[in-house]
Amino acid sequence: MRVFALAFLAAKLWGKPVISLNQSFVVNHAADLAVAVNVFNAFSLNSFREKKSWAVANENGLHSSVLCPDFAFLDATEKAGKGPAGLEGGYFCVTGSAALENYALNDYAKTIEVLSKKTGLQPLCLYSRKSDRKLVEAICEKLGTGNLTVISQKDYKSHAEILPVLAHAAFTIGGRYHTSISALSMKTPVVLSAGNSHKNEGLGDMLGMSLPVFRSDDVDGILQQVMSYLENKAKVTEMLEAGLQDIQTQQKEFALQLSRMLFKTLAGNQEEPDERNLLQAPFPVVRSQISKGSRHSNIRSQIDINANLARYEWNELSNR
Repeated sequence: MRVFALAFLAAKLWGKPVISLNQSFVVNHAADLAVAVNVFNAFSLNSFREKKSWAVANENGLHSSVLCPDFAFLDATEKAGKGPAGLEGGYFCVTGSAALENYALNDYAKTIEVLSKKTGLQPLCLYSRKSDRKLVEAICEKLGTGNLTVISQKDYKSHAEILPVLAHAAFTIGGRYHTSISALSMKTPVVLSAGNSHKNEGLGDMLGMSLPVFRSDDVDGILQQVMSYLENKAKVTEMLEAGLQDIQTQQKEFALQLSRMLFKTLAGNQEEPDERNLLQAPFPVVRSQISKGSRHSNIRSQIDINANLARYEWNELSNR
C-alpha cells in the first residue's frame, strides 16, 4: 500500500481527485484490508481489471468501484503475423507462474508430457522470469530436449513478437496472468493454473465462458479441458470473439465515464459535457489513447493511458 501513499495524501490533504486504474484487489491480513479500504475509499474512482477483485472490493465496502477489463485485452486489436518456424505440425504454449514455488514441478512436467502424447502437439515453453526456468528444466528432463521448443526474452525481445506465437498455438497452459490475456486476445483458448493471487479466477466471467483454475497435477481435469477445446474449435472461437467484443464495449464505456469525470473536474462541476464530443477528435476535452509498451521482460502487455487534454480547451477552462 506504500505505493498509494502520495495519492492518498493528495486526496485527503489537498482534496485532489484521484483515479486508480487497472487494479487488482488482493489482501492477506485483516490489518491490510482495513488500510486498503481506507486508502481506496479516499479516491474518486477505482477501476478493477477482473471480476474477482471487483467482487472482493465491493464485498469489503469500497465506494466508487467499477469494472474495466484489463487493458492488456487491447491485444485483441493487433493482427497476428506468422507463427514460429519448425512447428507446422502443431504446438501448444506452456507458461510458468508467479506462484511456481507452490507447484510440484515433476507433476506439472508429467501433465505436459501427457498433453503432448494425447494431442500429438509439441510443447513450446515461454518464459522471461528466472523462476520459470526451473519449470522448463523439469519439462526438458521429462520429455527430452529434442521434444520441446523454448522461447525466452533473449529470443523474442518484444511483446509484439510473442503475439503471433500465442495466436497460432492450439491452446496455452499456465499461471501467467498477462500471457493468458494475450493468448485469449488472440482467440487462443487457455488452461489456467494457479497464480500468486485470485486474478486468474476472474478471467472467465469477463469472457462469458468457463475458465477454471486447475491444480498443476490435475492431469485428468486439464486433459478434459484441452480435448474440449480441440474437439469444439469453431464454438470456442465463437465464444472468444463474443467475449472479446463485450470486453471492448466495457472498455469504451469506461473511457466515456472517465472522460466525463475529468471534464466535470476541469470545469468545476459547473457544466455537463457534450458526450458526442468527449471521445472524438478534433474536440476531445479528454481523449484516452491507450498504447502498448514492448518490454518483453515480463511477457505481458504494458499499458499506458495518456489523457490528452486539448490545449485550447484546457486553457479556456483554467482561466474561468
